[in-house]
Amino acid sequence: MVANLGCEMAQTGLASVEDIDLAMRLGLNYPRGPLELVDAMGVAVTHRILVQAQALTGDDRYRPSQWLRRRAQLGLSARAL
Repeated sequence: MVANLGCEMAQTGLASVEDIDLAMRLGLNYPRGPLELVDAMGVAVTHRILVQAQALTGDDRYRPSQWLRRRAQLGLSARAL
């Protein structure tokens, strides 16, 4: 979910991809930022996990962001501009 929230922030233009990752690493002491995590797991894999989690639970908090979905469909990195 953290990775998806990072994607939502990037989608809305809240901050740059680099700033989102930096804020999570420094502010929450995460070893990777949310978008770094998406790239490490793979954009398509992250998207599939969220789709399945939403299907299993029916909970919209697992719904993948459109930004993540588009990147998965296009084969783009989460950190690519």
